Amino acid sequence: MRGERDACCPPAYPCSSGNDGADDGRDVGTGGAGKKTTQRESKGHDEADRKATRMSEGDLKDILESVLDAIPHAVLVLKNRRIVFANPAVTSVFGWRPEEIVGRDTRILYRSEEDYEEVGRRFYSALDRERTHFEPFPCRRKDGQDIECMISTSRTGASLRDRMIVATYEDITERRVLEEAVRQTCRALEMRVQDQTQELSGVLETLSAAVGERIRIEDSLRESQQLLSDIISFIPDPTLVIDRGGKVIVWNRAIEEMTGVRKEDMIGRGDHEYALPFYNERRPILIDLVFVSREEIEKKYSFIQKEKNLLIAETDVPCVKGRKRILWGKASVIYNIRGEVVGAIESIRDITERKQIENAYRSSEDRFRKLTEATTAAIFIYQDDRYRYVNAGMEAITGFSSRELLNMPFWHIAHPDSRDMLREGGFSNQRDEGIPSHYEFKIQTKSGIDRWVDCLAVVADWEGEPAGLGTFYDVTARKLMEESLKESEQGLRRILDGIPIAVVVSRLSDDGILYFNPRAARIFGLSEETVSGKKIREFYENPEEREFLREELRKSRGIANEERIFRGADGDTFTALLSAVPIPYAGEEAALASFIDITERKKMEARLAQAAKMEAVGTLAGGVAHDFNNLLMGIQGIVSLMLMELPPDHPHVKKLQRIEEQVSTGAGLTNQILGFARAGQYEMKATNLNDLIRKTADLFGRTRKDITVHERFEPALWSVMLDRVQVEQTLLNLYVNAGQAMPGGGNLYLESDNWLIRDSDIMEVPVIPGRYVRISVTDTGSGMDEKTRKRIFEPFFTTKFMGKGAGLGLASVYGVVKAHQGYIFVTSSINAGARFDIYLPARLVSAVEDQRVQDGVVRGKETILIVDDEEIVMDVTRELIELMGYRVFTARSGEEGVDLYRKMGTDIDMVILDMIMPGMGGSEVFDRLREMNPEARILLSTGFSLSDQAQEIMDKGCNGFIQKPFQPGELSLKIRQILDA
Repeated sequence: MRGERDACCPPAYPCSSGNDGADDGRDVGTGGAGKKTTQRESKGHDEADRKATRMSEGDLKDILESVLDAIPHAVLVLKNRRIVFANPAVTSVFGWRPEEIVGRDTRILYRSEEDYEEVGRRFYSALDRERTHFEPFPCRRKDGQDIECMISTSRTGASLRDRMIVATYEDITERRVLEEAVRQTCRALEMRVQDQTQELSGVLETLSAAVGERIRIEDSLRESQQLLSDIISFIPDPTLVIDRGGKVIVWNRAIEEMTGVRKEDMIGRGDHEYALPFYNERRPILIDLVFVSREEIEKKYSFIQKEKNLLIAETDVPCVKGRKRILWGKASVIYNIRGEVVGAIESIRDITERKQIENAYRSSEDRFRKLTEATTAAIFIYQDDRYRYVNAGMEAITGFSSRELLNMPFWHIAHPDSRDMLREGGFSNQRDEGIPSHYEFKIQTKSGIDRWVDCLAVVADWEGEPAGLGTFYDVTARKLMEESLKESEQGLRRILDGIPIAVVVSRLSDDGILYFNPRAARIFGLSEETVSGKKIREFYENPEEREFLREELRKSRGIANEERIFRGADGDTFTALLSAVPIPYAGEEAALASFIDITERKKMEARLAQAAKMEAVGTLAGGVAHDFNNLLMGIQGIVSLMLMELPPDHPHVKKLQRIEEQVSTGAGLTNQILGFARAGQYEMKATNLNDLIRKTADLFGRTRKDITVHERFEPALWSVMLDRVQVEQTLLNLYVNAGQAMPGGGNLYLESDNWLIRDSDIMEVPVIPGRYVRISVTDTGSGMDEKTRKRIFEPFFTTKFMGKGAGLGLASVYGVVKAHQGYIFVTSSINAGARFDIYLPARLVSAVEDQRVQDGVVRGKETILIVDDEEIVMDVTRELIELMGYRVFTARSGEEGVDLYRKMGTDIDMVILDMIMPGMGGSEVFDRLREMNPEARILLSTGFSLSDQAQEIMDKGCNGFIQKPFQPGELSLKIRQILDA
């Protein structure tokens, strides 16, 4: 193809001299007749041609500057690795303006200090041996973007010590930026010319007084011209420039070295003489085509790339220094400061060696294909997500045709279980990330059969881009055999590994460990790496026990389920049931011992004993509270009767009100006791605990201004079914307890969180898995020791002086939490404060606001039966209800109440029923009354709160509940609510 192109169109590059081309008289013009002239004839050109090319110093400087500006690569002049000149293209390549970069070290062009040192070693070493050197190297733009540049360098003297270095940087990351670079160059040049024009205008105005200044300016222009000429001369790429008339005005050193033609013999020459060193004939070349229209180029020279004003092509040339070479070049027009076309520039590169390498690569690729087709192994190349090559072995193993394989993602052949692994591994391998290159996995053939393959993959190159090269071997038969052997070997071991019992085999002679199963590894901290030299006796808390056991085993006796204490490798002790028997093992006398860890069981037994103790104390406390509430009811009733009979201004009213306050205080105390006894539930409502915590915290904060309260609440807190009164009291008890631990003030931290507990083992005590709301109360007080922490929830236990506390505050907290099916934990240490964590079961219902009915005496005329075994309670209740206008009957036992109701029947509108009575209790009385009258209205009244027994009666359909002691207004409202329902 290249030969055909050379015969009919201009070459893309200049070429060197030689005699390969014959003088056949062919006309090879670009559109008109072109005269063919030999190189010998060119030497006879008239000297007038040279004179015609001479220009003024200013014009030549403009052209030289234009040449540098037209070069799309960054051109830098370096001295001691500092930049003394930069052409405008440095902006398009690196983002720096020339004025920013001149005077600075070249390290700003590279990604790191290491790159800077490396490029110095490479290029300075090469330039010591040769005048020019070029190779690609990573660079970095001003904005931090990494780019790849082709760096070409040339020294201006006989050695590096003589003169400076000219370097060009071509951005080979993006080859489409030339036009922008040219525009920037033009703008920069225009500004420079404008500035110089202004200077010259000023000089002309003062010409008569500043002749010396003009001389200085002319000298400066000549120096600038010389510098620009030197830069172009030492650009590493062979470069020539022609003017608009086709005469050579620049023939740099690199093109001298390529062609063997000196600059002095070429400057000023026209009539395509610059083609002689390449073709040994005068003919148009690439530089001439920049003046040709785009349409003509596309029509006649389709192999030439055109990018804006830039032409790029490669071609064979016959005679560069007598040798056939392959050249690549790019050419562009040159404009002056007025935007007029003044010439053209072409840069050339010899790519012969590169092409030879490519041809060798293609030949190697052909040999590779022949080799891969001759083997039975599957061989493939993949790039990005597709196969680029597969051999016949790949088709045989997978069952897919090569066409099918080349049109599917490379991981598609893998078994679904292996596809993610193959996809990630394949991409990582292409990126050369150092992943394992040898592995086995399952594939799925076209017919759906699973096969195991052994895969080896390496990084390769495919058409200049990274790819993966791999081989498959079918190892299905071997894999099946290995799996069968593995299952056979592990049969017995699975049994030992799977049982939840630690098993150890040790030598009787020296206690050396011969075998241990995974359970033993966990409890003793053993591993294959650490077991060497370990003795089983090291894990006995009392080594003498091991000596006794060894003697028993030597006598062929064994032991079974003996409780012993052992010490793990981490130093922690644990309790285990030990069983051991003597056995032969690998030709030695050994002991087979099993260890059942019962540490948690022992702890659980201790917890259950403590829970039983607390349960018993709670039952006792509940009974005491019930009786105490009945006493308080008698007092409250009498006081209420007296207050109802006395005028408000009577002198005894205030005293009676003080008694009521004391009764209320006593009722609060009994409520705490009932809460501890799991009887602290009044009316359960879905509640948002954040509101409750804020309310109680505000109340506490008003009493202890020396304590700073910090709140951190979960905004989307789950709701909890609870009794607000009891939980409010519980929170206040915790605040008060924290305040007492901080007599001098401190910080109180209140938090709420949602918790989903899936494993009860993570908690201090067994917990029912599920959703919980956690409340945390943390203080910065004096804290407590472990002994105190363990007793903190016991009733009547206190660390305060006599008279300073009853020891029921935290006990009631425990009771309330327990009654709500919750859990409470405390962590503390001396002088480190304490933290209480309460977990209450969450309910997926909406929280409701507390709507309490205001107390007020409501009267009525209905008939009410009171059934209560406490005479004082019954009497005061009767009098209170009679004062409300009701007709009242009383019964001192359950049996009497049932008989009276049977006799009076529907004349009784409502029954107020005590729950705890000798003989027939409240639950049985309720059942009898409902048997006689399913519509009977019954109000349950007891000294207990809404505990399990009371709740059972309510669940049967009891109309209402009221706890003793109660206020007259509260009782009257309950009565009316039931009667009016």
